[in-house]
Amino acid sequence: SKPLTSYVMARRTAKVAPLESVFMAVYEHFVRYASGEVQPVIEKTRRLGPGAIEVIRKDGKTDVVLTEKCTVKTSFGNVKFEGDFALLTGEGDRPVRAESLGCNRLEVNGKSIFSGTGVLTAKVVEVDPVACRVRLDHPVEGDLENLIAIFSNPDYSRTTAYHIANVSGEVLELQANSLVLGEGRVQSIEGNTLISDVPHEYARSVPRKDSTLFFDGKRLAGPSGKATKILSTDQGDTLRIEVEDASDFEVGDSIEYVDLSVGDQVRIALPQVLRFPQEKTSKTPKKPNIVLITADNLGYGDVGCYGNDQVKTPTIDRLAEQGVRLTDFYTASPTCTVSRACLLTGRYPQRHELNIQLPGIEGNYGEGLSQSETLLPELLKPLGYATGCFGKWNIGFAPGSRPTERGFDEFFGHASGNIDYYTHVYNLKPDLHRGTEPVEVEGYSTDLFADEAIDFIERHQDKPFFVYLPFNAPHFPNPKNKAPGEPYIWQAPEEAFAAYGWNESETNPKRGYYAVITAMDSAVGRVMGTLDDLGLTEDTVVIFYSDNGAFMLKDRGLEVASNRPFRDGGVTLYEGGIRVPCIVRWPGRIEAGSVCHEPLISLDWFPMAVHLAGGEIPEDLVVDGQDPINTLTEGVPSPHDSLFFEYRNFRAMREGRYKIVASDPDGGFALYDLETDSGEELDLGKEEPKRLERMKDMFENWRAEMPH
Repeated sequence: SKPLTSYVMARRTAKVAPLESVFMAVYEHFVRYASGEVQPVIEKTRRLGPGAIEVIRKDGKTDVVLTEKCTVKTSFGNVKFEGDFALLTGEGDRPVRAESLGCNRLEVNGKSIFSGTGVLTAKVVEVDPVACRVRLDHPVEGDLENLIAIFSNPDYSRTTAYHIANVSGEVLELQANSLVLGEGRVQSIEGNTLISDVPHEYARSVPRKDSTLFFDGKRLAGPSGKATKILSTDQGDTLRIEVEDASDFEVGDSIEYVDLSVGDQVRIALPQVLRFPQEKTSKTPKKPNIVLITADNLGYGDVGCYGNDQVKTPTIDRLAEQGVRLTDFYTASPTCTVSRACLLTGRYPQRHELNIQLPGIEGNYGEGLSQSETLLPELLKPLGYATGCFGKWNIGFAPGSRPTERGFDEFFGHASGNIDYYTHVYNLKPDLHRGTEPVEVEGYSTDLFADEAIDFIERHQDKPFFVYLPFNAPHFPNPKNKAPGEPYIWQAPEEAFAAYGWNESETNPKRGYYAVITAMDSAVGRVMGTLDDLGLTEDTVVIFYSDNGAFMLKDRGLEVASNRPFRDGGVTLYEGGIRVPCIVRWPGRIEAGSVCHEPLISLDWFPMAVHLAGGEIPEDLVVDGQDPINTLTEGVPSPHDSLFFEYRNFRAMREGRYKIVASDPDGGFALYDLETDSGEELDLGKEEPKRLERMKDMFENWRAEMPH
């Protein structure tokens, strides 16, 4: 078929445009229609971020056209781009070539392939286009694939990537078809002459003298890219398109040559402000998907919708607007390991008997939670669910204790209680795993875990899935995870600091803490966006909560978190240690913007998930959680008459509005009325001795029923 030559022009808008004018307001294309044929309807492909165009070719190759600053999830990895325009080409699941016009920065899977970064650099001092050789300024030994030449001239700035580059000493040998002169008069190796003011779209330019070569561990060479004109909208925030004719309109400010052939597929991603409502289609109802997201040590007072007007959590706040916000939700333990074991078993720690934080390398890589315990994914898998865990495990990583040996189909994350956000080290030990094997992956851990969850959802969108996404954010930095001399600071991407007008060198710990929270919120937003894009929002129950209250770290100079209005924090059984932010969203079943004041506990997600999946709790399995779905959807009272807690020297119990707490095994209980004294400041034990004694007896009876 004849190629269609077109200019891709991009302009972003901050206004919501009506359907009939969306292509005029967002991405305008001036098309020079050369084939004279009507193109087939374009198929929807993978999800992209705003500012990207994806072309899926009939030969299986993929081109991603990037415009302006955007982050894109493609079939060959995560792509981050800052600049005017770039083209990334791939075959299957790997990138094979990159080109740019005015490109400032481009990353694939966290590795920069432009802008002067790479493991090998060499200056070009002489070019022989006939022999296809380039002489370098210093010797380099070995055969290199994936070489990129970056250069510029006054008239044309371009990046060329070479599939194979053999280097011996100071001589770099390139494939013959890689070299085409391209400035004014374009001369190909085959001898064909092309006249053009700038290099022809099919030409590849020769590295110039004084340009720099970069080797970056990627295969980057292949065919050119293509694009076309927008005609109609697709579901979510993408456009479904087909080519009709060469209607001329010119609106936009970013331009580059792009070609299209018959049979290519094209998808355009819109800015988030132009998300369109989902098309209603008749389909067989399926079991709801379940996405369970946990934050790590997030304070009750560190979320916008829980009263903090300083921290930026737009995604979590939007979840509250779309679902129910729980004001009296408890985690079953005030520390990470135990809380997670309770969540995945639906049992009090006194029953599953893992009631301490796993210590050090030996503890985290030991058995941890007894392998005789039944975990939630083990009940969901037989009910037809795909199960994935992405993030912090922290309940044992010995053989037989790892996630893929406990009911999860897939796992990507860390075994320990906390890691460095970028090096992924715990106690100076690399601690990132895929399945049961250690892996090395570059990137910010929060983003990596979200990316894996997104990929899992996309691959399992046609069947029910259970995604457990336990972020390690915003866990405080641990000096044990730092190499000698590394700063002991909060870590977040540049974008998270920029949201507050700060930068990554910010030393104020509270500002750093807020940036970590905002980075997590952004990651949650990308997961929610994927559900929207795939039309799965109404079919998915989303649960978000913190594994325990924020830690009060005065002795470490990190007193930055807030559990307000509650007392104290993590590893205590005062409200600040166990009462945490929690939101549940299920469109059409849970009233949007509702608030639940009933006492519920993290143990409850176990039976609720099993029942939502169409299953029942096995008769021989004792579960302490109670299904709260009617409380969440209909506003009926909590299924619990009372909630019990015990950790280290602490003991506590809540019954209705009242709570008893003891912080010393040899001391007595204090009685508080949480309705009038949520800060637990006024002990009512002397005023209501009968209530205090009755609740103490209830606690002791519960304790006697527990095996441990």
